[in-house]
Amino acid sequence: MITLWYRPPELLLGATKYGTSVDIWSAGCILFELALGRPIFTGKTDMEQLRLIFDMVGTPTRSSWPGVYDLKLLRTGSISIEGDENRKRPKLRDRYQADRKSTRLNSSHANISYAV
Repeated sequence: MITLWYRPPELLLGATKYGTSVDIWSAGCILFELALGRPIFTGKTDMEQLRLIFDMVGTPTRSSWPGVYDLKLLRTGSISIEGDENRKRPKLRDRYQADRKSTRLNSSHANISYAV
């Protein structure tokens, strides 16, 4: 079991078969936390965690995430997400926009340099 704050959306949506992508998601959350000095997604329940993730990275669609509607909680109707026309748009790039001149990731919490 993965701690809620680092749990990927596919597990929150009821996936029982998964690969290394769950580890990559968790590692990304940890790296983001190291850069910001705080966790990026701090949900208290599975549903709150999903809402925080979808608010930041956007609601998945059939084209952006093939098979998402085959995951247990969506397939059974336990939860539903807005259709493609009403989907939440990603906010991650807007919130942590790269400065094109200096190749620095700017945020109110961190200023990270990376190689281009």
